[in-house]
Amino acid sequence: MDISHRLVNHCAIIDVEAGTVQHPQTVVLKNYVNHLLRAGITHFVFNLQKVSLLDSFGVAVLLSIYKQCRQQGGMLSLCELNPNIMHVMTITRMDRVLTICENETDAIALVSQGVA
Repeated sequence: MDISHRLVNHCAIIDVEAGTVQHPQTVVLKNYVNHLLRAGITHFVFNLQKVSLLDSFGVAVLLSIYKQCRQQGGMLSLCELNPNIMHVMTITRMDRVLTICENETDAIALVSQGVA
């Protein structure tokens, strides 16, 4: 799994390039974001365009990252979800907790509103 980030409007755009995000990749993702949080970045957009499968560990890690962001006054948005991942978000009702945008531009605009 390859993870990279770009800074746009004081938001970290996290690009996840992996067919699947499941344990143990979720540990790598969480550690990556924790490093950015320690560096003071609290607003995130996760671009999941290149992810085809997200297991329960992946959902749990996204929820954990969301909570960490909120505790530090930040925001998290997901974008570019394929139909399978959107289905997982819907049946787990995470679509009611996490902000999901259709595209990266909308997600950046939404998260950037929260940047002081």
